[in-house]
Amino acid sequence: ADLTDALLTKATLTDATLNEAVLINANLNKADLSRAVLTRADFSGAHLEEAVLIEANLSHANFSGADLRGANLKGANITGINISNANLSGAVMPDGKKNP
Repeated sequence: ADLTDALLTKATLTDATLNEAVLINANLNKADLSRAVLTRADFSGAHLEEAVLIEANLSHANFSGADLRGANLKGANITGINISNANLSGAVMPDGKKNP
């Protein structure tokens, strides 16, 4: 699915399957993606401030330049993800610890 520049603020996408979705520059602030399957999804430059990604499968997803401030990634699968130039300030990491 190509969701480039999509406005998905506060969207509820729990348990969604969006493998290889293109979400470049999409606005997913405060969206709930708990348990979603987002393998190889492209979140380049996306806005995911305070997004909920609890137990999501994010393996091999691209978050380069994404804004994940305050996002909750507790229990998420982050194997092989690209977070170059991403902002993870205040994000809860997969191990449950809050990023400074």
